[in-house]
Amino acid sequence: MTRSKIAVRRTQGTKRRRPKKLPVSVAGLRWALVRRLLVAVPVGLFLGGMVATAFGLESADPATEAALLYGMAFSTASFLAVTWLLGRSRRAAFAADGGDPRAAGVLLFGVLTPRRRDSGRRNNGYGGDGGYSGGGDSSGDCGGGDGGGGGCD
Repeated sequence: MTRSKIAVRRTQGTKRRRPKKLPVSVAGLRWALVRRLLVAVPVGLFLGGMVATAFGLESADPATEAALLYGMAFSTASFLAVTWLLGRSRRAAFAADGGDPRAAGVLLFGVLTPRRRDSGRRNNGYGGDGGYSGGGDSSGDCGGGDGGGGGCD
């Protein structure tokens, strides 16, 4: 049996590139998510305690317990919302750079920190780093530090 020449040409010309893998392990991302979630609980207790103190609630009052629970709920919900939004944008940037968007969940992409860019070499990372422009032209304070005074030309 002979195969069509058109079908042979199509299969010969297409090479599929393998998508990039995540730069860190998924298990490490899971632990980072758990650590950050564990930090969100005391922050919520602190916020609830501030609300209870602001309204002058006594420690035996049920409203104090409600304030602490609402503070924990607010802290956890805001943590998850921010992580979700960061994860969506970082996953889209990772997929645009040729990575596999199904490599991890959205929350795990949310705790994935962008790569640091070295000044000596060009590094095409998967995501942004907060507005750093990587070019050698007049970005930053030209070595003056926080006090300024660097001599940009």
